[in-house]
Amino acid sequence: MGQARPTRLAPKPLLLGPTMNRPPTRPNLGIRPAGPSAARPTPQGADPADRRHDPRRTALEHRAWLGWTEDCIFRTVDARLLDIGPAGALVETDAPLHVDQRMLLALMYGLPDGGVEAAVLHITRGRRLRHRVHLAFTEPCPDSLLGGAIEGLPR
Repeated sequence: MGQARPTRLAPKPLLLGPTMNRPPTRPNLGIRPAGPSAARPTPQGADPADRRHDPRRTALEHRAWLGWTEDCIFRTVDARLLDIGPAGALVETDAPLHVDQRMLLALMYGLPDGGVEAAVLHITRGRRLRHRVHLAFTEPCPDSLLGGAIEGLPR
């Protein structure tokens, strides 16, 4: 007696949509085609990666405070110094500040010459603290503050 062979089913015809009849294309991954592009003019001797006239550097000493006068009372709040340069700084704080507000920036365990006066340029959402505050110095930043923030204070 012979064994019964299983019957094979005929494959179903594929129903192709209107786009399936075209040859395959590569997905657009946001890569622009190669071609000539105009480079931005940079000042002679300047690093094109630095867009600021005075580039900021990451602060090694991040413990700082901000102070300002409000209703004839000098108020202070803790801040985390993220970066600093001769013309400005970036800090994070929980204090509700506003644009164009004048204040004093100093290191928490700072040097006896104090801090530097600054104005709030821009406020965005912070990462560790509630607000990220972009400051522009209204006076030259003391070398001792800049060096202490970048290199760290002596312990």
